[in-house]
Amino acid sequence: MKQGKVEAVIADSWKSLEALPDLSRLAKKIPVLALAHGMEFPARLSSSKGRRIKQALQKASTIIPVSHFSADLARAYCDDARMVMIHPP
Repeated sequence: MKQGKVEAVIADSWKSLEALPDLSRLAKKIPVLALAHGMEFPARLSSSKGRRIKQALQKASTIIPVSHFSADLARAYCDDARMVMIHPP
């Protein structure tokens, strides 16, 4: 990534984003896309896990919910402006 050879990062969930280093210091802005399936946003969770989810999703430039249901769940952790719904084929 530091060499500028990475064009984008696609994370399968917020959990993968959590492991990603902070890319904001890189000279080249790398888009970070995160899929949101819904199952990774449980109805009952601790406040510390909720903070972890919000912090991880802050690393994403775009969050891709796969359904309206998933988008509704993800809204608790990120803003609508970064969401782009794509239904899987």
